[in-house]
Amino acid sequence: QSEIERWAPPAVVWGIKNNRLPKEGAKRNVSILILNLSPEAYAPDSNTGSIPLRSAFFNAFSNSVLKYSGIRETVGGGWILAHYGILTMGEDVADLALSSALEFEAALCNLERVSGIKIGVSMCLDLKNEYIIKYQVQSVNTPNGYLAQKSFDLSSVDLSVPTKCSKELADRIPGRFIYMTKEFKEALKKLDVGVVLTEEKVSGQSVYIYPIGEKNKINFKEVK
Repeated sequence: QSEIERWAPPAVVWGIKNNRLPKEGAKRNVSILILNLSPEAYAPDSNTGSIPLRSAFFNAFSNSVLKYSGIRETVGGGWILAHYGILTMGEDVADLALSSALEFEAALCNLERVSGIKIGVSMCLDLKNEYIIKYQVQSVNTPNGYLAQKSFDLSSVDLSVPTKCSKELADRIPGRFIYMTKEFKEALKKLDVGVVLTEEKVSGQSVYIYPIGEKNKINFKEVK
């Protein structure tokens, strides 16, 4: 592993090495995992043993994203976002995002057990068909002068729907929950054995609640 791979997003390094970085304006089917941050994650005096809960929370999320070839972005306003598909064209991007969400859910269960603190988080899974790739270029001052630094521009991703849905669903569903849009559900090729998605109407829009808990096993079968 090179030093660059230790610092830069692994998926980006892979894309550069394999000439898979898309040109600006290219279209991709992109799945998005939007995480509504829990107030517990910011509690300065909360910890999991010797590690602050905040650090453990973000580390767990980053690890679950990177494991499934995702890229994490910080959005602000109590949200962080991960996307899948910009660099993994042709793969099952909805399944990658769902796997990330379930991996993070398992990590949260462990953090709750160790810290004794209940972590209430909502995770929204969405799909953008033929999303137009854009880049941001920022000028960064370094000892060698100013350098141009690129990143994916996700400013056009509309967070108003997950913001509204999360607030409304939180009034109906106690604790932590994962939900997905209709577009995401239809793009899934695999689903956990025995899992039944519950349809909820939020402002006239159908969303689907994924049941989480210790009884759910990650044992995939084809979606019918």
